[in-house]
Amino acid sequence: MSKSFILLILVVLIAYSLSFIPINDNLIDFSFIDGFLDTTPETEAPATPHEYLFETSESGVLHNPDTVDFHFSTTEKDYPLSTDLLLEIYEEDRLVKTYGGEILTATNQEEDADTITFTVTLSLSLKTLDLEPGSYQARILPQDEAFKEKILDLELHYSGEYTYERAVDAPPSGRQFIKLYFADQQISYLFPVHRAIDQTDQLIRTTLRNLEEGPSESLGLYEKSVAPYSSRALLEDDIVTLYFTSPEVAPYNQGSTASTFAVDALVNTMTGIPYINGIRILVDSANPGSDYFHGMTLDGTLTPLDWPLAYLGFETATQRILLNPAGSRTLNEESLFEALKGDFEEFSAYYSNPSTLLPVPGSLALSTWVMEGSVIVLNIEGDLDAHFYKREKNFDLMVDALVNSYASLPGIEGVKLNFLSHETQTLYGYDFSESLSPKPYFNIE
Repeated sequence: MSKSFILLILVVLIAYSLSFIPINDNLIDFSFIDGFLDTTPETEAPATPHEYLFETSESGVLHNPDTVDFHFSTTEKDYPLSTDLLLEIYEEDRLVKTYGGEILTATNQEEDADTITFTVTLSLSLKTLDLEPGSYQARILPQDEAFKEKILDLELHYSGEYTYERAVDAPPSGRQFIKLYFADQQISYLFPVHRAIDQTDQLIRTTLRNLEEGPSESLGLYEKSVAPYSSRALLEDDIVTLYFTSPEVAPYNQGSTASTFAVDALVNTMTGIPYINGIRILVDSANPGSDYFHGMTLDGTLTPLDWPLAYLGFETATQRILLNPAGSRTLNEESLFEALKGDFEEFSAYYSNPSTLLPVPGSLALSTWVMEGSVIVLNIEGDLDAHFYKREKNFDLMVDALVNSYASLPGIEGVKLNFLSHETQTLYGYDFSESLSPKPYFNIE
């Protein structure tokens, strides 16, 4: 037998013997074989689901809206989007009207690396919807299949039943106006109120007594004066000193709101008298320092802030609309117009108050402005009828707000309004061919 054959027989015998010997797999790693033996079929990673959003930047109660933007956005770039919308208007949970494409005014498309966004602009003006002034609930329902569940609800308020009394140039014959400062019912703001009184040569004493009386109920403001009554006043040059006793001012030492409103009401009311430019406050015939009025330092002469003012509207509890002046040292010719539309960051607290009424509708834009001597000419674009339909009183509010606001800027004595979208210079009973001067008497009792 050859050596090769014998050797082959030995190899076979040895291999057969080893098949019966147990192997400790803790000592030998056989995992390297897995890659060669894995027969599991390869599968693709699950695709990330696309997002479909429908939203608007508007929130809370929309007061007298004109146009509102709604945004469709999706990560599916090639999605065949339909921007059709259905608008349902409810009054006290009762469906009153339904609208479709007739309220659509514009669409716009934007795209970035991840998302495509379609913006749809709807006209929600009182005229477009043909509604009566009042409060409504709006439900906006996308009709595209991917957005069917993305329903938005908004609160709409259209003022109309509220009364705005136009500012005037002069008091009634034989009478004179005094300007008093009173707070709203929530004690959020101080309002200048003009009250007609009989002619008097005791103007300081008469003004203090009228301030103590509080506002007329017809205004819908806080029923009492927020300022203490001064039983003694002394005028020296253009400064009036008001005397108080410590018990008289004790109630105004309880909190910062009460103290601030009290002092501001005194300062603004008394400096409304033509020959007074500042006041001093004495308590028990001495400078109060910071011992009274919740720690306010009241030594020296107090004067009102001399800042530009944006005259916003305010709806009171008795359905009156009052002018509510909001001041800021940063207001200028352009930002003032935006502030009256609700786009001025410093006034965000005013805008969030549900009683605030913006005098200039959002659909109007200040195209250009130019100074002609001491008169500023405002060239304004936008349709007036859509906003002031059935709300002519609100047009009076806008005119008074624009004229008085711009006249608060340094060097401006008159305002000329050019409404570029209207051919005629006569609108809502006004002749805009000439400039308008501010009328000093407003918020009249």
